[in-house]
Amino acid sequence: KPVIDTTRSSIGIAAQKGETVVLKCNATGNPLPTFEWKKRDLGTVGFKPTITIKISKPADFGKYSCVVSNSVGTTTRVVTVFEVDKPIIESLQVTSLEPKSVHLTWKIGRSTKYPIEDQELMYFLEEKSKKNEKTIKLKGTKRSYKIHMLIPYSEYVVRLKVRNRFVSSDQKEISFTTATARPGPPGRPNVQFRDPTSVRVAWNTPKEANGKLVEYILEYSVANDSSSVKEIRMSATKTSLDVENLKRGMRYKFKVKATTSAGSGDFSKDYLFWMNFQAPSIPEPPNVTIPSANVYRLVWNKPNSAGNLVKVLVSLEWRIKHVGKIGQDEKEILVGKNVGSRTRRDITFDWQAEVTDYGSKRALDLMGLFPNTIYKVSIKEGWEGKGEILWSTETSKEIITPEGVPSQPRDLTVDMLSDASILLSWKRPLYIGGKLKKYIVFYGTDNDKKEKELKSGLENENATMVVDGLTSKKKYDMQVQAIGDKHGLMTNIVELKQGSGILKMSVDSQTKDSFTVSWRKPATPSIKIDDYRIYYRTVNGKWKSKNITSGLDNKTLSAKVTGLTSGELYQVKIQARSKRQVFLSEKQEVRSAIVQAREDDETNYVPMFGGIIAGVLIFAFVIIIVAMFVRYNYRKRQRNQRHSGQASRTTPNVLITRENGHTHMSSPSDHLSSDSPGSEKYLRPERKGNSVQVPLKVLSKSTKPIPVSNLLEYCTDHRQDGNKGFAEEFKSIDTGVKYSYEECKKPVNKPKNRYANIVTYDHTRVCLSNLRDNGSDYINANYVDGYNCQEKFIATQGPVASTFNDFWRMVWEQNCAAIVMVTNLIEKGKVKCQKYWPVTEAELFGSLTVNPIEEWELTDYTIRKFQLQQNNNSELTRDVAQFHYTAWPDHGVPVHPSRLLAFIRRVKSYSRVATGKILVHCSAGVGRTGTFIALDALLDQMKVEAVVDIYKFVSHMRTQRSLMVQTEAQYSFIYEAILEASICGDTEIPVPDYLEKLQTLEEDDQDEFLPKEFQNLNIVSVDEKETCVSGLIPENQKKNRCSSILPYDSNRVKLWPYPDEIGSDYINASFIDGYRNREIFIATQAPLKESVEDFWRMIWEYECYVLIMLLNEREDDEFQFLQYWPSRGEEYITFGLLMVEVESEEELDSYVQRILKCTNTKSGEVRRIYHVNYIGWVDHGVPVSASSLLNFVREVVKLEQRTGNGLTLVHCSDGSGRVGSFATIYIALERMKLENIIDLFSIVRNLRTQRIGMVENIEHMQILLRIDT
Repeated sequence: KPVIDTTRSSIGIAAQKGETVVLKCNATGNPLPTFEWKKRDLGTVGFKPTITIKISKPADFGKYSCVVSNSVGTTTRVVTVFEVDKPIIESLQVTSLEPKSVHLTWKIGRSTKYPIEDQELMYFLEEKSKKNEKTIKLKGTKRSYKIHMLIPYSEYVVRLKVRNRFVSSDQKEISFTTATARPGPPGRPNVQFRDPTSVRVAWNTPKEANGKLVEYILEYSVANDSSSVKEIRMSATKTSLDVENLKRGMRYKFKVKATTSAGSGDFSKDYLFWMNFQAPSIPEPPNVTIPSANVYRLVWNKPNSAGNLVKVLVSLEWRIKHVGKIGQDEKEILVGKNVGSRTRRDITFDWQAEVTDYGSKRALDLMGLFPNTIYKVSIKEGWEGKGEILWSTETSKEIITPEGVPSQPRDLTVDMLSDASILLSWKRPLYIGGKLKKYIVFYGTDNDKKEKELKSGLENENATMVVDGLTSKKKYDMQVQAIGDKHGLMTNIVELKQGSGILKMSVDSQTKDSFTVSWRKPATPSIKIDDYRIYYRTVNGKWKSKNITSGLDNKTLSAKVTGLTSGELYQVKIQARSKRQVFLSEKQEVRSAIVQAREDDETNYVPMFGGIIAGVLIFAFVIIIVAMFVRYNYRKRQRNQRHSGQASRTTPNVLITRENGHTHMSSPSDHLSSDSPGSEKYLRPERKGNSVQVPLKVLSKSTKPIPVSNLLEYCTDHRQDGNKGFAEEFKSIDTGVKYSYEECKKPVNKPKNRYANIVTYDHTRVCLSNLRDNGSDYINANYVDGYNCQEKFIATQGPVASTFNDFWRMVWEQNCAAIVMVTNLIEKGKVKCQKYWPVTEAELFGSLTVNPIEEWELTDYTIRKFQLQQNNNSELTRDVAQFHYTAWPDHGVPVHPSRLLAFIRRVKSYSRVATGKILVHCSAGVGRTGTFIALDALLDQMKVEAVVDIYKFVSHMRTQRSLMVQTEAQYSFIYEAILEASICGDTEIPVPDYLEKLQTLEEDDQDEFLPKEFQNLNIVSVDEKETCVSGLIPENQKKNRCSSILPYDSNRVKLWPYPDEIGSDYINASFIDGYRNREIFIATQAPLKESVEDFWRMIWEYECYVLIMLLNEREDDEFQFLQYWPSRGEEYITFGLLMVEVESEEELDSYVQRILKCTNTKSGEVRRIYHVNYIGWVDHGVPVSASSLLNFVREVVKLEQRTGNGLTLVHCSDGSGRVGSFATIYIALERMKLENIIDLFSIVRNLRTQRIGMVENIEHMQILLRIDT
């Protein structure tokens, strides 16, 4: 008879209408029983031990019988499904609110059957979401509670959930803001000297505002004199004040406190200040205008003068993009005076500067700047005090001059070839402005102008052209012009004047082999002759010449021509050359003297010359005999030395080096260094069971480790002439295949190689386990050393489809903890690597199952984690991470090293906790792979030894795998990346350490740290490979608010172009990457009259639904704001095809939020755009409140989520300063949430590679440093 297992069967089930319940009836019997579920009013409802019932109507509740039967008997089990009530929270409200506590009450709806047994109260700060959530457990009878230890004037969210015996209620939520409290103290004020009787006092807002600030109270007094205390009250919108009528020589004490509606807080720390004569205040960052062609005007507010002599120190640093020339200069300028003319590094730079006063403003006019050049202009104010010039701290501004037309070809010279032809020679222009296409030579007389083109040899520094068909006694004008993308400037006209009246000449004093030429200087006033040239030839011979460069100022000159043939008739001309004119005399003829030979002379010459020849032959024969004898002895001595050396030495290798012109021979052990693992230490790799020894490579040049302190100078020197130093250094590294690769060549293994020319050296190849198949131990991979770690890396090719199993087998057998992939699957339309990893489900590769665990995609790289499992042993598993760098460009190398360095740091942090080899591959496994491995090892060497030896480490890698670091561009990139790493260092800070680090930067320490950080940014921020060509064409220049803030061509926002309208695709806007995604922002300037239609066109074309404005409508007199939405009273405003209306406007704490309705009048499509205007931030200043800006960023994130996380448009006045700071905060918060790491420096560095001037000054850096607390 069946027996029911009551422990595994249902008896009573609570349910609500709409739920699905499971009824169980587990029974055993012999024979096996059958099951039938019945309900009185429903009949039979199932025939299995377990059934599900959908509770959809009242009849579904009640008793269900499970009848279990077999041939022996029947047993019945009754299961009751009964209805339960879901508790309902009718209300949740705040009854009492204080700065640090809140009293809550709530009501629960009546439950007729089951009482409330427990309650759960959760609360957290709105701005920090659930990260700081706290939970309080309450008894079921509780209907009120007071929460303590809250933060004043902060928005909280409270959630309540209650539960009876069977079911929980829905969650009830309310939010509230705690009451205002007294504020904390502001930051210690900073006092700056203005003049002998006044100072400027500035301070930061309190860290704990605890409410909306009402006012500040500044208190100052003479130190130690309480009777002199004075107090000044001001609006809370001010964070600086000028204090006047102070006494010279006195020591003053300043402090400040803030006030809210709850009262005044504590004073800040005191700042003591001596009222002694000091340097002028720092000039405000200047604005740049272009008042006229080729004039750049920098304007700033002048400080109050306290000295007798006012000077401005102007420093210029420049880099000419197209030639990579770097220069600098500085000059003291009296106000009202000008200076000029400097020459630097073979480039004549005739610049001029003038400083003038305009009321309260001071202006610097710079003239004659070179085109297509980045200038850093630094300004100091100075005045005379106590017998010396006291200088202020400098302020700087960047100017980028537009790309001009090709400059003049240089040093045009003329040389005579024949009576009717000349040779023109010149040097390539310093500036081309694109690709040089040809030269045009213009020549001719006044009535007959001609031209010729030169299209060959354009890459050479020097160019020449023959001009023929000339007529004597005529004046010819000659000019040369370079043609690039535009027609260039012509050279100055060089005149060729011919004739006896131009250059008078006479020939006399003939001898058998010479004559003397005399001439007078051309009778042209004030001419300066550069050289003279005497042309002479026999009547039918070729012209020869003799150059005269001395005595050029003499009115009469003469020169002797020698080496003539006796009795020949010669033709002679004189040429005089100056910068603008060439004078050519008429041709004269003269015969050299004839020498008559006597008979006795002839008979005596033969024996004399015969004796001389015989003597010479005998002497030569003796020399040959002696040389052969010396050579024989030398070879014999060499053989003896070799035999004796082989018997005595213990190692077969000799290292030969050359230094200072001398050759040195030594054993390898003399050159091994335990402190320099990147050098010769691993130049003889040996493997267990392998007798192959690789002889030390004889370096083609002698190198030494470069101290980090000298690296900038070394790189600057090697960058000259188009990276000539790096190119020569790279070419000297041996590129040949020096070692055996027999396994690679075997026919069975050839299909496993992606490229035929990338071979695998036998002595370092990775050997797989032998599967009894011919060639089963082969894979195109080699061991490569790291720093102080032998065989740290495996360098391999991107797997081909036939080697997927071998690839994963290598990962398992070599215990690889990480796979580093530095290629994309497809580049430039070509397959570079097959996808060898699974994405969603586990895949089988030979005897291994690879299971994808998670994937984390960031802007520049993707991290994937896999679990590997041996099929024959399920307990054998291993975790492997793949780091896939996706930002390497399709050609060349990354423009900026910063992102690749961040990727390397990420791999390093993982490898520190995960032991095992690092497998690195690109497509071929040599170029980018070698670059990555070299950077990893050299960063370690730099950290430990404070030196790097790039040349030696790359040479060493090539002894382990052929062609490691494949191109000169990759080689020089390693230098640039190591240089940047040496300047910037590792600036990542874990969030738990952030506050501790921030405390170390308080007060005086911060003054030292931040300028260094900001200076490092300025050193590495601008790269000559970035161009701004589109913003500089004439049609687009009027669309730029600031000529120095232009979008890079590589990431500028492109509009849909209008047909036949040049520049119609241009707007001054740039795409900006986030941390997880590319192009999350459009950074742009405030629109101008000329660009406001394009501004709205951009919003529409790129579907921007959130528009952030980081400026006030009224900022200063120079900034002209153009409102691009309807003013109050206006129904709508149109921009091209778009009609814009204001649907709503709400003024909040620190920003104004509008909803703009945008209608396309052609298609009828309507979009609603959030326009958020942060109003607490003035141009070139800092936000009024760091916390309000942080809250603003969080509100923006919510709006983005509400509108689908599309592109967000952000603008300030120029699209860089405040936009850069906003983007930095946004990205920093994004990374904090993902990785619990803060790295503001790297964020700003990356932003500056995407747009000029992002985060413009050190004050913004200070805000950013503290804003995430």
